[in-house]
Amino acid sequence: MSNMGVYAEFHSLASKLQAKFSKSGLAQMEVFTQRQIDHHLQSSSKETIPDAERTDFVSKLLEMHKAQPDKISLENVFMACLTNVGAGSDTTSISLSAILYYLIKSPDKYKKAGFLPIENLCNQKANRPKLRDEIDESYSSGEASRPMTYQQSQRLPYLQACIKEGLRLHPATGLPLARVVPKGGARICGRFFPEGTTVGVNAWVMNRNPTVFGPDADDFRPERWLESSERASEMDRHLMSFGLGSRTCIGKNISLMEIGIALPEIVSRFDFELLKPLEELKTENVWFVKQKNFACWVSLRQK
Repeated sequence: MSNMGVYAEFHSLASKLQAKFSKSGLAQMEVFTQRQIDHHLQSSSKETIPDAERTDFVSKLLEMHKAQPDKISLENVFMACLTNVGAGSDTTSISLSAILYYLIKSPDKYKKAGFLPIENLCNQKANRPKLRDEIDESYSSGEASRPMTYQQSQRLPYLQACIKEGLRLHPATGLPLARVVPKGGARICGRFFPEGTTVGVNAWVMNRNPTVFGPDADDFRPERWLESSERASEMDRHLMSFGLGSRTCIGKNISLMEIGIALPEIVSRFDFELLKPLEELKTENVWFVKQKNFACWVSLRQK
């Protein structure tokens, strides 16, 4: 179904087939969402509930539909509610897992980020990891609470560099982000596309573009974000992990907030070792690019 989704003209058919035959979690979420909407519709037809007493999301959307049915259809209500139920959990967990994986996997980052092989967990002061030092210092100086807030996490440059680099190498979505060519057509990379054509760019391709991110674009190197403010701004403009432009992921800030709060706690409290350190990461692209074999030992941090 995810591959079928690349073809915009088949979206309606794919949705119907999935609803009829799929036993996936998405189908269950669709059934759950529709039941909630139906329940609200039945309740509203039996009694009038003052606006001040009904503040849930479904009711607000149904009020908007009732006021402007031509602009906000029941299908719009359904899709908005389904997004609320399902969006964000998979993408954020994939992104956080990716950041942790690359921190653990890269041998030269063990020392910097605090993920050490089991035999090196003594963690002598001379070899204290850079990221942990940054986090520990923010805690001990009182600059950050525990857990730290999102605003506090943004003041830690190496932490932010690690987050951006993990998001760059492993975007949560693995299919092209579709756009429609506007009136008059457009020339993209030397090729003309007529108006109405559905085009798209895959974030995995853009995020590893050596012209933007350097000849080592396939490597996990957080320092690239700290070498030059001008270059960092240029890379930021091309980072497609959440999409770009007016259709940027609406949950981007929430996801970054969750990662920014969770990662410092994880790094400062736990040590990690990959269960199979020589095995390459395997993924499954079902729109979301999920890690399949990311298994590791987790232990309380050795002070």
